[in-house]
Amino acid sequence: MQTTDVNLDDGEPSKKKAKQDASEKQITEKSIDYPSLEASLAVKAGKAGVGFTKRTNPTILLVHTLLDFFETQGRLPENRETDADVLKELEKQVVERLSLDDSIAAKLDKQSWWDNVYGEISPVSAIVGGALGQDIIRAISAKETPIKNFFLFNGIECNGIIESIGK
Repeated sequence: MQTTDVNLDDGEPSKKKAKQDASEKQITEKSIDYPSLEASLAVKAGKAGVGFTKRTNPTILLVHTLLDFFETQGRLPENRETDADVLKELEKQVVERLSLDDSIAAKLDKQSWWDNVYGEISPVSAIVGGALGQDIIRAISAKETPIKNFFLFNGIECNGIIESIGK
């Protein structure tokens, strides 16, 4: 004779009820503090997770160089003959200003990026927009941690990387 453990309150076996209790999830609210863009762009070389290290993706140097170009020239690079030399000089200034290791600049120079920063931005916008949409879903669903700080897309190598820079 087989016996079953039945709870007389609602007629369900106690094992099944235990499974239901274990499947109930507790929702914990968490918040993440992000550094401002201004604070992140002011970061210099330093320890991992706060400043630039040898492992930092060189695309961040490109971002700083293009921002400096826009500030000084009031436009984006558009002419290879005149703008390439200005971009190379600004890259050297950014390396000095941020106290970066020369190896970061050497990685970027291998790609001869100053020959490839002219032209249409819409293909890159589509890729970055897709990454942004994915990140919004992550934040709303609370299943994964959203991008902490920077999503850098390297159009030359066609890859994206997440960098966490700043306090």
